[in-house]
Order: sequence, then structure tokens, then C-alpha cells
Amino acid sequence: MTSTAPLRPRARPAHTQGSTHCAYTPDGSKLVTVGSNNTIRLYKTGFDGEPINIDDCQEQNVSVDASDNSSLSALKDGTVSLYSIPDATFDKFLLRCSLPIRDVALSPDSKWCAVASDELTVKLVRTDDNTQIRHLKEHNKPTKHIAFDTKGSIVALACTDGIVYVYSISSDEPELLKKVDGVIGALDTESDVSAKIVWHPDGRAFAVPTPTRDIQVVSKNDWEKQRIFSNGHNGEVTALAWSPNGAILASAGKDKRILLWETKTQSVIARLDYTNVIDIAWHPRDNLVSFTNSDGEVYIHPDFVPEQFVPLLKLGKQPAPFIHDPLSEIGANIRKPAETIVPVLNRRNREGSYDSLMDGPMQDDDDFVVDDDGAGYVINGNGKRMHDDIDVFGEPISKRPHLEPEYHEAFQPGSTPWRGNRKYLCLNLIGFVWTVDQDGHNTVTVEFLRPRVSQRLPFY
Repeated sequence: MTSTAPLRPRARPAHTQGSTHCAYTPDGSKLVTVGSNNTIRLYKTGFDGEPINIDDCQEQNVSVDASDNSSLSALKDGTVSLYSIPDATFDKFLLRCSLPIRDVALSPDSKWCAVASDELTVKLVRTDDNTQIRHLKEHNKPTKHIAFDTKGSIVALACTDGIVYVYSISSDEPELLKKVDGVIGALDTESDVSAKIVWHPDGRAFAVPTPTRDIQVVSKNDWEKQRIFSNGHNGEVTALAWSPNGAILASAGKDKRILLWETKTQSVIARLDYTNVIDIAWHPRDNLVSFTNSDGEVYIHPDFVPEQFVPLLKLGKQPAPFIHDPLSEIGANIRKPAETIVPVLNRRNREGSYDSLMDGPMQDDDDFVVDDDGAGYVINGNGKRMHDDIDVFGEPISKRPHLEPEYHEAFQPGSTPWRGNRKYLCLNLIGFVWTVDQDGHNTVTVEFLRPRVSQRLPFY
């Protein structure tokens, strides 16, 4: 069953005609857009007035990414620049390439910037110290698209030779893990046709458009083809993005349509008529999507997912669509999501990590400031902040992280089904872990087995 959107938003003339791109900050408070003119625009979420402009930038921006406090734009002339979102000002030049840049991406912790260009190497540069640079050079081809996985330990490249190159960047010397061939076609760096790599939010797979106008899912474990989203577009795919929980995939094509796909069934659930769309950005929490086109326009679309499918967005993080999913093979050991909700911090640098199982802030989260005194800070005539903790929109820069439910899944095959209100999470020769449902929260107990011999066991 498919549906159409109930209300069409207006087109906002954000930039001059040409390549136009957008990205939400991880906290969802701002939308950043870049285009062919020399202005970056900052749209405040929930505010329908004029955006804040960053005017001291260069023209011909071809890509953008953002953290909560800074935005990153890349120019076709080979320059990567960093801008302050709270101050709405230019911060610094981050990197210079000798050939045109095609794509940039921030790592999940925002510490590294990956730069894809027509050069034969890809550069990773530290955002806080641009003298630290790593080089990905095994592919030896120009790169059109680039993407970090959810943990920031892997970078995938879509190169002009029609191969996806996957690198591990866990160490100082990046290592080529895999060449994934037979998925994407040869790429024209000047074309709007996309082979953009988008990692599924559960971190176990990525999706990428194919020359047959389908969207192929590739698993991270063995780099094999998994489910495919097919028979949707009648033109080449130009943009691709997962919903924050991975339950829905949005794609745009040269057939002048945006399609919404249900991840679980790979079926189209909605079709929207929009032309020349080249970038799509989901809001981190709300039923809100923004997209840009080659006419320099941005659409901010509330209620993007039709009402009957909104429950999909309210689910916890959904599994990537595998043909034979390792998680489903132990499905009897996985409790229903509604019964295993735990609150976690929705922070970009923790998404998909083991820290997401914790319900408290990490050690580096103790520096936020809460503006609870109602001081009513204002902006001066030059558009600058009059207080260090207030941005150009007159709002506190630092906010408490947003709490959202997320679902525990079995973390090893040795777990057992629920029996009443308890189950074993882990059982082996070292010890065992069990959990008890306490009607509102769960307790977890860990117990180690004593060795049967009277000797000290080595610890690894």
C-alpha cells in the first residue's frame, strides 16, 4: 500500500541555481544549507521566519556536513572550510586539495573530516588540528562519495571506476579491508546521478544506488549483497537517506519523485512529486525531512511520513534488511521491543556504540551548561552573541542531551528465551549474566564461576 503526502511545503529560494545541499545538526536544532552562491544558511527548526546567513564564505559549495557547533562545507575549487554555527561566522580553512572536491563527511564524534576529490587519494583531517592528516590511497581512483560507518572506524568510498572501497581507520595507518565490485557502476563526477553510500543506523550494513535504478544493501560482516529495494524509480537515483531508526528509506530520482520505502519489506509506502532533488536530510527525532534541488531551493517538510506510517518512526532502532539475518536466527531469544525499552542519550558520537547501552552521560559530557535562569540574552546589532553561552538565534548553545528509548537485543547466541520475568543474557564457562524484569526497569546480575583447580588463572 502506498500513500501520498497530505500537504506540500513551499519551496524556499535558499541559493542560486546549481548544486545545493543540506544537513541537520545532530541535536536537530538547525538545518544547514550550502549552494552555488557565497552564502551559507542556518534554519532554526520550528521557526518559519528568515534564516541566519553566513556571508563570508566562497562560492560553488558542493557538499556539507554539520556537528552541533560547527558546519563543514567543501568547494569545487578544492577548499574545505569550517564555520561556527553559534556565531554564524567563518572559523578556518581546514584543507586544500589540488583538484575539485566532490564530497565531505564528518566522523560520528566530529573529530575527523573525510574529503573525497578528483585526486587519487582521500584525505582524513582532524577538525581541531589540521596538521594531522591521514591518506587513503589503495584505490588510486577519483572518489565521488564518502561515508563513515556509525562507529567511525570504517570509511567507504564510491569511486569513479565503479567499485566501493572500504577502509579501516582504527589505527594511524588506514587499511583497505575490501573492494566491493559489481554493485555500483562507473561514475561521472559532474553528474547528479548518485552512488551515495548511506550506512544503516544499526551499523551492520550500507545501502547504495545501482545502475539499474535500484538500491542495494551490502552487509558489513562479509561485504555480500543483502536485500534490494527494487522496481521503484523510473530514473536514476540522485539522493538517498535512512530515517534515524532505520525503519524507512527515502530516495529521490530523475523520475521527479521521492519514494519512501519500508525497510522491513523493501516496499514503497509513499510517493511524492518533486523535481531535481539532489540531497535529503532527516531530522534526528521528528517526522521532519528537508531536501534540496539543483534550482537552489530547499524544502522543509513537516509530517513528511504519512500519518498511517508514522508508527514506523516511533519504533526503536530497526535491523538492516538482511537475506539471512544473524539476529533473526536467534529470534526466539530476543524479547519484543516494547518490553525492553531503556533510555539512552541520543548523541551522535555514541550512536551504535556499546556506550549506547548505558543510561548516563560519558565522562566528556560534564561540561554542558543549562540556561535555567531566564536571563533573556539578546543579540547585538552586528548579529554577534552578547554571551558566550548564547548563539545567533538567542538560544543557549549547550543543552542537555535528548533522551529517547532504544531497544536491547541479545548480544550473544548463548542467551535464553524469557521465562516469566527473567532470562539469561550470557552463559559460558567463565560465568553467567541474567536479567529480571522489575516492571518499569530491569536489573542485571553478573556472576563468575570459580575455577576447579587451585591455581591462579591468567588474565587476558
